[in-house]
Amino acid sequence: MSLSSLRHEARKALKGKWGSAVLLMLVYALVTMVVPFGVEVVFSGGWKAWLDQETVPASASIVSMFVSFALIPLSVVLYWVFFAMSLFVSLRYLLFIKTEN
Repeated sequence: MSLSSLRHEARKALKGKWGSAVLLMLVYALVTMVVPFGVEVVFSGGWKAWLDQETVPASASIVSMFVSFALIPLSVVLYWVFFAMSLFVSLRYLLFIKTEN
């Protein structure tokens, strides 16, 4: 299978679902960047201490690493959502959102 045929299949699978895909990626990016960053700031002693430090304390690095590991299931869920979207499954169905008929 050539790269152009893969690209064609991907575009066909995401037709009409670009907005959902972009929104999911933005939410995922924000959660996976902001949450570990916030934890690091808190465990460094607050915003002022975090700004003034030259190296990150070991405790902040360790806790931030554990938070990052805890977010791995979110990555797996996101991959499954994209896989389901490629199979033309409604995002509302995946998120168990009830719609009125």
